[in-house]
Amino acid sequence: MYNTSNDYKNKIYSDSTRHLLKIFLDDVEVKPKYILDFQASFKVFDNDEFSFGSTCSRTVKIKLHKDALKGIKNDINIVKIITGIDGEEIPYGEFTIDTQKEVNNYNVEFELIDYMPKFNFNYNARVTFPARLCDIAKDICMQAGVELRFYFFFEYEYRNFGMG
Repeated sequence: MYNTSNDYKNKIYSDSTRHLLKIFLDDVEVKPKYILDFQASFKVFDNDEFSFGSTCSRTVKIKLHKDALKGIKNDINIVKIITGIDGEEIPYGEFTIDTQKEVNNYNVEFELIDYMPKFNFNYNARVTFPARLCDIAKDICMQAGVELRFYFFFEYEYRNFGMG
């Protein structure tokens, strides 16, 4: 959850508010004129089947004009999306490219997925218990290959968790 100003809260649902959408392919910002379509969703089921312990991942489909890819020499590793209003930006998320396809001679479409599917594995603890929640989270993220960006866990930071 991101803290936002009262001005943001007052403007965000107003019909006259112009919403911001920034897309970065790695660290290169896509010019707004090249963003043709943006569709966000959550994926809860795999093969129309729900199983306990599965993760809910956020997916995004974007269509860009091919000129947005000019100057990008290597494969794109990370797509960052920022939203908000003028003067107050909110990170929407970081995604990896699930699929990329040419729509026609001018447009390319990306299906993006967040990092949650990386957590679909049997966790084998490498920390010594009792352990702090922060240390457990770091261990899980390291095994999943995901960077843990927030190292604070408020009242749970210093609480020890045991096995069993």
